[in-house]
Amino acid sequence: MGAFNGLVEVLISVGVDVDIQDRSGRRPLLGAAGNGHESTVRLLLEGGADTELHDSLGRTPLSWAAGNGHVETIKLLRSVGANFEAKDSSGRTPLSWAAGNGHEAAVKLLLEKGAISEAGDSSGSTPLVWAAMNGHQAAAEALLRKGAKIGAEGNLGRTPLLWATINGHQATVDILLRNGANINVADEWAGRTPLSWAAMNGDQAITKLLLEKGAKGEAKDIYGHTPLSWAAMNGHQAIVELLLNVKAQRQLDIESTVSLASISGKSAIVELLLKNDAVKR
Repeated sequence: MGAFNGLVEVLISVGVDVDIQDRSGRRPLLGAAGNGHESTVRLLLEGGADTELHDSLGRTPLSWAAGNGHVETIKLLRSVGANFEAKDSSGRTPLSWAAGNGHEAAVKLLLEKGAISEAGDSSGSTPLVWAAMNGHQAAAEALLRKGAKIGAEGNLGRTPLLWATINGHQATVDILLRNGANINVADEWAGRTPLSWAAMNGDQAITKLLLEKGAKGEAKDIYGHTPLSWAAMNGHQAIVELLLNVKAQRQLDIESTVSLASISGKSAIVELLLKNDAVKR
């Protein structure tokens, strides 16, 4: 790195444009910041590099440093006044990138420096939504400790709990529930609750966790399907067995579920439902 920095110094000294860009719009400072080359970043800043120039994605050096978790580079950029709230072309801030990529230390630093935890992107997704969506438990906890809204709705009207459930991140689901997330919230796209999504995806661990925490087994989505319906149609026998043990679920008219399972060719599920006296004869 020493020899490389020496070359950078020479180029700057002979008047090479410190903010020169390549075809993708990337500039020297963007590359150095994104790769965490703190000493090179310092040289470029001393040479007059502009911290707010962005690439073709609208991302600034600070956005790249945060997204890749380079804490010391973040500190350096901040010391010269880099904008913590600069949004890229999709509306994401440096905090959003740090949270979405699971860089806990970067998240904590940005929050300590005053980054806005509720800054939503073009889809409405906040940093907490991104952290939950990608299963970054520690980043999610850091945001929650700073007061991030646990019920914030992101893309498709889905909360952090919905995204964590859909993507199978059990530990994150547990953290969100322990912090008061609405267990029966339904998304705007299909009216499905976390339990419905877990059942549909055949996620036994999350289904069990949601049931233990009191999720409603009878909740219907916009198609009229319950968690049991989805589990049956998709052939998730273990999920069907879990749901049949729920009192509220046993009170439903299960005949339609048998019909759906039959149409879907899930003969083992049909047999299970019949053996459990689930059908009203």
